[in-house]
Amino acid sequence: MARYRAATPETRAVLHVAMDARRLGSIAVVPYGLLERAVPSYLTDDEWARSDADWLETALAYAARPSRGTPGLLARVQPRPGDRISGPAYRLADYLEQVGGIERAGVVPPAAFWDAVSNTITDIEGLRRLGFEAQRRGRFQRASQIYRQAAELGDVVALRELAVLQQGAGNSDTAHALAREAAERGDPSVLGTLALLRAQSEDRPGAMALYHEAIDRGDDAARVALANLLVESGDRDTAEHLFRVAADLGDTSALGSLAKLLAAEQDLNGALELANLAAERGDASGFSAVAKLQMEVGDFTEARSLAELAAEHGDSSVLISLAQAHSEAGQVDAAEQLAWQAAQRDEPAALTLLAVFQANAGDWASAWDLATWASERGDRTAMRTVARCIARAGHADHAIRLLRDTVDRGIGNIQLDLAALRLEIGDVEGAHAVYRAAAAKGDVEALRALARIHGEAGDLDAALAFAKEAVDRGSPEALAELADWYERMGDTMGAQRIRRFGLTDDGMPATGIIFSPVGPALIGELVRVREHDLQPQLTANPTDWAQPLAELVLNLVTGRIDDISRQMLATADRHIQRVIQEQHSVSLRLEQLIRNGVQEAIQGPPRVNFNGWIGVDVRNADGSIPVSASRTFRAGFGPFNLVVAVGVQPSLPLTEPLVVTGGVDRRRVQFEIEVDSDQPTFRRSATPVTITTAEGSKEISFRYETVSRWFANPPWLWVRVSQAGRTLQSIELILASSNGATEHA
Repeated sequence: MARYRAATPETRAVLHVAMDARRLGSIAVVPYGLLERAVPSYLTDDEWARSDADWLETALAYAARPSRGTPGLLARVQPRPGDRISGPAYRLADYLEQVGGIERAGVVPPAAFWDAVSNTITDIEGLRRLGFEAQRRGRFQRASQIYRQAAELGDVVALRELAVLQQGAGNSDTAHALAREAAERGDPSVLGTLALLRAQSEDRPGAMALYHEAIDRGDDAARVALANLLVESGDRDTAEHLFRVAADLGDTSALGSLAKLLAAEQDLNGALELANLAAERGDASGFSAVAKLQMEVGDFTEARSLAELAAEHGDSSVLISLAQAHSEAGQVDAAEQLAWQAAQRDEPAALTLLAVFQANAGDWASAWDLATWASERGDRTAMRTVARCIARAGHADHAIRLLRDTVDRGIGNIQLDLAALRLEIGDVEGAHAVYRAAAAKGDVEALRALARIHGEAGDLDAALAFAKEAVDRGSPEALAELADWYERMGDTMGAQRIRRFGLTDDGMPATGIIFSPVGPALIGELVRVREHDLQPQLTANPTDWAQPLAELVLNLVTGRIDDISRQMLATADRHIQRVIQEQHSVSLRLEQLIRNGVQEAIQGPPRVNFNGWIGVDVRNADGSIPVSASRTFRAGFGPFNLVVAVGVQPSLPLTEPLVVTGGVDRRRVQFEIEVDSDQPTFRRSATPVTITTAEGSKEISFRYETVSRWFANPPWLWVRVSQAGRTLQSIELILASSNGATEHA
């Protein structure tokens, strides 16, 4: 350790890169190229300025030198035949792995680390782990970058994660194309995963379409998922048909789901017949589902018989639910009997429930013994639950003594239970002290608790800081809470960006996830996903298509696959063929396209100068809908259109200036218009609009349909106009409840 502490900044940086690769990706052997590319970003400006030309070789020599018979801090290893490593590679000393896991647990590596990893690591498992850890820390862009590299190496699991990230960011087309590519590689279940995400965001038609596609590509599990969605949508007959088809194909879960469907319709005999058939195939879910329905209607006798059958076939959870129901009904003896039945089947939650019964009866010693037993068998909440019962009975000091004694004896990890109990009885300072001690050791649950304490006390800056530290230590739950704290501070846009795009390298709300395509197959899928929506605008005239095609080259180089790119991809082939047939110098044109593409990849595509307006109008069958000064409108029940106009003169009721300067002068200009929203069902993909810069004007319309007159959370809509991927102007609107119950300033 002394040599590590005394190392030069360059050597420590080398070791830190190796530590990060090991703790985040389980990468035991670090290639020279990763160190060469990543280490400079671990040095301060002054340290880098003072480093010698041979800084890396000097650092590696120091790190590799043995000391007193102990191997070096970073030993060089010889790759074996067949290893996917070329060139020198190094292995971190075991004790430094432990040091790195502790001291750097809350450090998110700099940008150069992720870039270097994606260019030097070829181990699929390591890349997948690195992507997962980046995702847990809210760095969705970095996760996407690493998953893409893993996918290019053949990892279908990485394609799934990429699709989920893109769906969460609102890029449904790209997510769909990734899922299709995964299906082509043999995993159609990714389509089902996307369908579930769309169903959760209330896009049932989109979810059903994806489930159908997954079924067509061989994902039998999607059939049951689709049937369950159809039940929720009220299409009972089609759902039953799908359940029966799935059961005939050997899916035992379909029998349980169908049994639940029949039981809900009071066909108990049919439900039990199916439940028995499922149980014969090793699935107790049919008995469990019917038992829960009987419990809901108050038939505890029938529910108990079915719960016991479910337990005999491996599911004791309904016995616990039934025991709780008996307890709430005042039938303590029956509740205890059922809980003991479940406990004898090794259900830790049943032991906790018995402990609660004993605590409520005043037998605290027996209650604590049962809680300890439950905790040892895996119920993390047992001791806290029983301590809370004792405290609520007016004996908080005794409950705290029990928890403190358990902590002192080293039984379990319940310091946070002690803090939570102190907080519940009003001892904020005592709770704070316990949480601070745990947080100092890197406990993310303690950090989240401190964020809540400070936030509820009004110190939102501290809440943000604690939540952010928990995120950096790998807590996805803390990321969701970080977004909530942003919203509490009034930064709604920041909150929505975190939820959709995660965080930037430096921990700020990200503005998007730049996606690079995974090979040419994905480009084709991107075209096919929306081919029926494309409206080709290019002509056979080479002067018309040359510049757009150059933009397409740039988009492919930089990974920016958007609606404009999809349009050009769908039309470029036939236009290229036409031009080749003409007597033009193809080689000169190609040379110019490449020159333009390289220049724009470095400098970014040029913007076209423009001086005009963007306007918005909301219309239904009766005409324009008024928009208040606070940008709020009420659409009522049914369809309406959000009309957006771009032109040199204002033409709609609500307008904002749209000015572009410092670019190039051209006769025509193309903008992209999209509608973003805090609610996924109100988002609309970017639509290209091309007008002349002198006197042009064009309107486009986005169709919506409201299914309710009242919104618990009124949707926010952001109409954005962009050019060359850069947002130029936006107009914010709020769709309020039509009954006037909700208003916004």
